[in-house]
Amino acid sequence: MLGLINLHLAYIFNKRNVIIISLISFLYFVFCLVKVNLFENVNNQLLFEEQHKIEYDYITLLIGELIICLISTYLFSKTQNISYFLLVKTTKFKFYFTKMISNVLIILLFCLSLFFVYIFVGMVFSKWFYLDKQIIICFVFLFFKSVVLGFISLLLSNVFKSSFGFILVFIFYIVINNVFEKGIYTQIIGIFLPLFCDDFIDLFRLIIQIFFYFLACFFLFLKNENY
Repeated sequence: MLGLINLHLAYIFNKRNVIIISLISFLYFVFCLVKVNLFENVNNQLLFEEQHKIEYDYITLLIGELIICLISTYLFSKTQNISYFLLVKTTKFKFYFTKMISNVLIILLFCLSLFFVYIFVGMVFSKWFYLDKQIIICFVFLFFKSVVLGFISLLLSNVFKSSFGFILVFIFYIVINNVFEKGIYTQIIGIFLPLFCDDFIDLFRLIIQIFFYFLACFFLFLKNENY
């Protein structure tokens, strides 16, 4: 099984994807540098430290959410119709399961890398930064939400036989969470799709959704995938 996971990871981490990942991480680092108010007077930093902290947390988490959710939906959608030259005999379930594990590991790596960039820039380039429990919880939730979004993207990609389903999932998620005001429409959506409305989600629901979409995508994989 570890051999299959390594195979999936090697397939994903090709030269082009490594360059893209490195570029995204660097741009996020630069963005954090800008939002940390690097060149602001030290006295002003200390005087308005709480305001700086709130703004820095909100903006960097929002950009981090955009990056990770986009990568997750794109990554999972590419699972459809992938064929490897396997040198060992394996089952469809093992192939599917190890592929999903590989995707989740990559999303976890991205979440951790952005989280450490957030901490590093704040601690090194500001006088007001401190790490609180709430921001850690936000990144943990972001990881689980990204995995669920990835499975939804995979589900749509299999249903519509196109890897571009991730675009619809990503746009819908961002619009619901950051454009629409909280109202009756978001409440209705939250009942049936709690992931898309933060007010209706908790960690237990996220784990249940991961399990549900994992099984739903697997049954479609059995039906559609040939290798």
